[in-house]
Amino acid sequence: MWFSAKGRLLILLAGMALFMGCQSIHIQAGPSSREESEQKSAERGKGLRSEFADRLSNAAPLEKAHILRTFIDSVTAGHFRYGSRIAQQWHQSNVQAGHEVPDSEIRQMVENSLSAEQPILESYDDIVDYGIEEVYPYAVF
Repeated sequence: MWFSAKGRLLILLAGMALFMGCQSIHIQAGPSSREESEQKSAERGKGLRSEFADRLSNAAPLEKAHILRTFIDSVTAGHFRYGSRIAQQWHQSNVQAGHEVPDSEIRQMVENSLSAEQPILESYDDIVDYGIEEVYPYAVF
């Protein structure tokens, strides 16, 4: 015998680990198409809507308000972070170019970068609308 039983077991386990590791590798040959990005964004948005609706349906009225507030705070913070990054990039572009980059170019850059994310951005709006509908009956004015 070439290997002991323990050695064969180790080789078998190492081979299985290598095989399983290779299965999880995803090689992307290039950037995904705009349609693929939009589809992924739409799927994420659908999942977010569903998860949010499930959380609200199982929550007490005060919890619903807290869940909605937390969601709005989180999305708002994300928008502020994105805006801050754009402002930093604009400033860096101005410094590198040696003159002020027109705001129309920055708007176009933002529009191009967000176009594929439009479905998930729309889902954020839908979630807030739904959350308000769920919380409103319990609101005290």
